[in-house]
Amino acid sequence: AEKRGREWAMRWLTRNGFANVADEPFPMETWVPGEARAEIVSPFPQPLEVLALGDTASTGPGGMTAEVVLFRTVDDLRAAPAGSLKGKIAYISHSMTQTQDGSQYGFAGPARWVGAGIAASKGAVATVIKSVGTDTDRTPHTGGTDFPDGVAPTPAGALSLPDARNLERMFARADGRPIMMKLTLTPRSLGTTMSGNVVGEIVGRDPSLPP
Repeated sequence: AEKRGREWAMRWLTRNGFANVADEPFPMETWVPGEARAEIVSPFPQPLEVLALGDTASTGPGGMTAEVVLFRTVDDLRAAPAGSLKGKIAYISHSMTQTQDGSQYGFAGPARWVGAGIAASKGAVATVIKSVGTDTDRTPHTGGTDFPDGVAPTPAGALSLPDARNLERMFARADGRPIMMKLTLTPRSLGTTMSGNVVGEIVGRDPSLPP
């Protein structure tokens, strides 16, 4: 799709009279998101909308099923004892609230930027976060995440806000019963591939003038 987009842009620029239209190639490390599915298998079975976070690992096509552990904030996750999440899926509900200037993005962003890495360092087999955003639809907001040096990437995804809130209500209703999630994320790295910058020029009439 990315290649088709560049080809379309070159045709459009040429058709509309731009000069020196070119696709300037460059190499890039390429990660693709693959398939994304999540479902609560017990005690309240239902599917959830999820998307993989960038640069995370695959569960394999068969997915994984594990108990979900709730963390209200990234700081709560940081405070979890070493090894306490072994075999578990960490869920981070760190929420963004609406502001006129978008300043809450800086507050909520760490759930995505560092949450999966912290959870993996404490033994979690996977991480899901509440999407960083303030929308009300079931389209998850995703983006990249990072893992500390020496911590192997694990599967990680973002739940849509309605699904994340539903999961939180499940914790409130579970009465101590474990909440079990099946998570299937199949991102993969393609290694180095070629992309390009599409450029075109509007050539002036007087070359003696500055740009």
